[in-house]
Amino acid sequence: MSVKFADGFLRWALSNGFVYHYNNDPYTPQTKATDTQTPIACVSSYYNPTNANTIVNGTMAQVNAGTHSNNGVSYAVSSTTAKDITRGQTTDSDGLFTTASGADDVTNTGVDLTERLKYQANLVFPNGQFVNPLLRQALKKATTKPLTLSEQSALDSSICAIQIADGTLSTNSSVIPNGAIKETAFLDARQIKAIDNGTPTGKYDLEIEQRQPLEIRATVIDLDKLRKKSITGTWSKEYLLPNSGIIYVSRDDARADRSDPNSSNVSATDYKLDPNRRPNAIMLINGGDLSRENDYRPEEKGLILATDLPAYIRGDFNLHNKQEFKGSDFLSSPDDWTTGTDPNIKFYTRSDRDPDFACRPKDPRLPKCSTGETWRPASVLADAVTVLSNNFQEGFRDEGDYDLRNNQTDTSNAANVSSTRLRNGFWDNNFVTSRNFTDTDYSGSSGSPPNSSYFNNFVTPIQRRVSFPEYVMEMCLKIPVSECTKPDDWVVGYNGDLSKHSWDLSPSDTDSTKLMAGTTAKAAATGYERYARRVAFKRNSSGELVDQNGNVIDPNNITNPPIALGIKSSKIDSSGVIPDKANNALWFTTVNSSDTANPPTQKVYTNTTRLFYRFPTLNAKDQPLLEPILQIHVLNKNPNKNIKDTTTYLDLVELDANLKPQNKKDRVKYTRWLAKATETTFNLVIAAGDTPTRVGNTGNPYYENNGGLHNFVRFIESWDNGGASGASDPINANITGSFIQFKRSIFATAPFQVFTRPDANDNPNVKSLFSERQGVYYNTDSTGYGEAPFYMAPKRNWGFDVALLSQNPDLFAQRFVIPNTDPPDEYYREVPRDDRWVQTLLCAVQDTTENGFDTAFNIKIYDSTKKTTTTTSTKYALPASERPSTCPVTPN
Repeated sequence: MSVKFADGFLRWALSNGFVYHYNNDPYTPQTKATDTQTPIACVSSYYNPTNANTIVNGTMAQVNAGTHSNNGVSYAVSSTTAKDITRGQTTDSDGLFTTASGADDVTNTGVDLTERLKYQANLVFPNGQFVNPLLRQALKKATTKPLTLSEQSALDSSICAIQIADGTLSTNSSVIPNGAIKETAFLDARQIKAIDNGTPTGKYDLEIEQRQPLEIRATVIDLDKLRKKSITGTWSKEYLLPNSGIIYVSRDDARADRSDPNSSNVSATDYKLDPNRRPNAIMLINGGDLSRENDYRPEEKGLILATDLPAYIRGDFNLHNKQEFKGSDFLSSPDDWTTGTDPNIKFYTRSDRDPDFACRPKDPRLPKCSTGETWRPASVLADAVTVLSNNFQEGFRDEGDYDLRNNQTDTSNAANVSSTRLRNGFWDNNFVTSRNFTDTDYSGSSGSPPNSSYFNNFVTPIQRRVSFPEYVMEMCLKIPVSECTKPDDWVVGYNGDLSKHSWDLSPSDTDSTKLMAGTTAKAAATGYERYARRVAFKRNSSGELVDQNGNVIDPNNITNPPIALGIKSSKIDSSGVIPDKANNALWFTTVNSSDTANPPTQKVYTNTTRLFYRFPTLNAKDQPLLEPILQIHVLNKNPNKNIKDTTTYLDLVELDANLKPQNKKDRVKYTRWLAKATETTFNLVIAAGDTPTRVGNTGNPYYENNGGLHNFVRFIESWDNGGASGASDPINANITGSFIQFKRSIFATAPFQVFTRPDANDNPNVKSLFSERQGVYYNTDSTGYGEAPFYMAPKRNWGFDVALLSQNPDLFAQRFVIPNTDPPDEYYREVPRDDRWVQTLLCAVQDTTENGFDTAFNIKIYDSTKKTTTTTSTKYALPASERPSTCPVTPN
């Protein structure tokens, strides 16, 4: 490869959005230490994922109002770059830059740009972390010292963002097509925010109902747009997807796991999940064709994506147009390897080679190549790699009530936030009680309901909706819920009057269709769907709970229960009788018909008795806590005639006393609670990190595995349609290429196994908010005990891509083919027979059914399929003359 192509790459730092390209200005710090790189364009990546309307690009006025996005829009490059900014800025005793008046208004061009940059560098998240530490670092660095490329990018991208906001820059898509580089957001159900209850301990003891997938902000790279767009500069026939294929990508807003503040490597392996990490990522889309030109050019490679962040590949990637063989030897699908009774005969007897496979016309090395194909060698080097099917949908926040869950669990006032939510009747999750959806669309196995990573990811707990008594709901017009601090923040709204509380309803206000907050079976009025809702209880004008006689309820000494307002004959009813049933109504835990205690003690799951409740405090103004039935356990059941007062929770989820499943078809793969994948093909080399395994001991009884090689590439969808009698019917995930595990992940550190086991063969340790649900895991068979709820495994049609053998190595492959010029180091040491490790080997045993010497000791064998343990006798593999005097031997 010519030297001029060895340095060819595209690079951007896109939490805001400057783009660099070597063909415009190479970055050569090895020859000039103070070298900087001139950007080629500025790209806006402001993305508001609240709902389907806010993701649409709008005017700057709409963007500033928060109603629209300005995402993937290209702008002319700024005349001001990092090298023009006065650095060496100092901070005060609080570690903050002193800024000029008005610097907080990024649109105010009357304030110097540097002052506005300093204000941005002072911004902190609610948990006290600086929003842009690299910007701070760059501003502090003395002007006499050269900027690193990441520091330069932090300055350039912040300049870009400010000058887009203040109108200095104008749109210009002549260099970077609009939409080629943009932002997206989604939930990765494997990357849960927290896994421990309180300070990270590695016990994975956070209650299952409290777990929350992290929102991932990702830079989206549309490879099809990049490969088609040429760029002028030093070299001709160059493209935004460079001939070298090298793309370096970073983000200023990503944060590695820092459970150990002194070492990222320790943090990656200490089994303590840092809730403050931000594994923001890179997503490749439209990568089916990576070719720039059809004819062979030695400088044109495929793709090498290099990032320190997690990477996601969505949809078919780098497809082959041809196969290694043709004619009758052509494999019509990855399953088409069989003929007759020999499962491998077709694969191994193929002989009619296709000369157009893995080649390009006019390649002097391959003269028989006439049409060739568009496949190119491709590699992705990342912190972790997750592949997403063609069917994956990021979705929007409102589809999973994202803004209504507790997103402040990592802030300095987290305890107060949780306490306020609890007094309002909410745990950290709101169980998606505000979004309007039909339960049967997801609890069934037919149809294709809308997928959304914010909703049907099977980690976000969702309250089931069934035929159940219908109750009045009230809403708080403040976000987040912790801002709702008093009873009169909650309104039912009636006939257009949004000021009405539950106690303001007059005797004539009985029409349930006029309730603006809706009911447990009806959504809130249009425009109010985004607010938190809860069941409305009978209260006096002071907001205190009262019983059917109007007496204030004392939670410390309850005589009569609180009254949930219900719907009876389409009218609002406050008498306390059981309301009429309605379809698609929220399903709550109820009370045994014979239980008259207050608060009640006997939980059941029928739809014919009163609601089970308990109080979070002893304050009559606080909301009683109701207990939802969630899809993570109860996938498709309804409170029908088979569910009685005697039905226990284990009966409901069909587990026996040992928590063994009793119904093999009662699993998530038979529903749509986890988004269904479709067959997708990926052809590339993946070099990435993984998470560690753990083998517990008596003092530290926490066992987990990392999923093994077959889960090195990560999945977060259901790749299984569910077969007969509980069997799998996996969907093809076709991958050809190569896997290289070269480190532990430091950003995407959430474990594969979300619960620990006391021992490899024991039930997992599962904690719950509710007493009867302790030990009940996710209702999935992705693992033996539902420990990987975020996916169902695909049919792994994986193998080495022989096409790589016919290509000239790119810069990544060259790392593996450069011969070592030094002779190898060869050291030998004779190990004595009395070495404890050698003695251990000499004590080897074998099954007694085979030849052996002398009876040895018994061993236990665990059958993971049958989940049984058997004890069997053994014989020594060596005669007594060759063994140590005492076996077995424990190594030092």
